[in-house]
Amino acid sequence: MARKQINVDIGARIRKEREKQKVPREELAGRCGISPYFEADLERGNVGASLSTIKRLCEELHISSDYVLWGDEEKRSVSECFAYVDDNYKELLLDILQKEIELIHSVERQTSLGHTSLESAMSNSEMDTN
Repeated sequence: MARKQINVDIGARIRKEREKQKVPREELAGRCGISPYFEADLERGNVGASLSTIKRLCEELHISSDYVLWGDEEKRSVSECFAYVDDNYKELLLDILQKEIELIHSVERQTSLGHTSLESAMSNSEMDTN
């Protein structure tokens, strides 16, 4: 029986994320309430999955359904990115992110005040934060 391309694509994305996160197939299957054999067939594109199964897989892997269904990797939210981060580092990363946002706003203010060079605005902003 011929495999449907959509099943092959969805299965490949699920497998890619599972392996990236180093989650054993049996563990993911158990957390999603499916058999490891079904999970293997799903990843190979031999079978399709119900919406409820896709939803559980996305939740367990902390990935967007847009990515699983359409392969859209560029639209991950900050919270999805933080799902992979150890809790011990989240506060530090939030602090760094906030400082970067402040730097961006500072550069935008300086360029709107007539600074024509982005490098000039960036170096002035870095001086302001030091």
